Amino acid sequence: AVVSTQSGHYGRGSQDKWKGKFDVKWIYVKDVPNNQLRHIKLENNDNKPVTNSRDTQEVPRDKGLQLMRIIHDYKHSTSIFDDFGHYEKRKKYRLRLCVDTTA
Repeated sequence: AVVSTQSGHYGRGSQDKWKGKFDVKWIYVKDVPNNQLRHIKLENNDNKPVTNSRDTQEVPRDKGLQLMRIIHDYKHSTSIFDDFGHYEKRKKYRLRLCVDTTA
């Protein structure tokens, strides 16, 4: 994704550092299995696989370039968009159950 900041404060060390907004332009939306990435270990995270990382984990440049190359080259057949129909149906089903039990 490409992130462009229009407004807001994103500095370190403040309690309200995530106020504001930023725009995101998605470059890739595809599923890449963990087994394609697991061999990349992060020295700054106890040599754990990158797939074990948490949000905001710092990734060294060389490892980041490896990740980007794999994601770019991976021939995917699915994406998160494929799941939206399933979750919409499940939501409607659950709502119907709630209505039926309260009647």
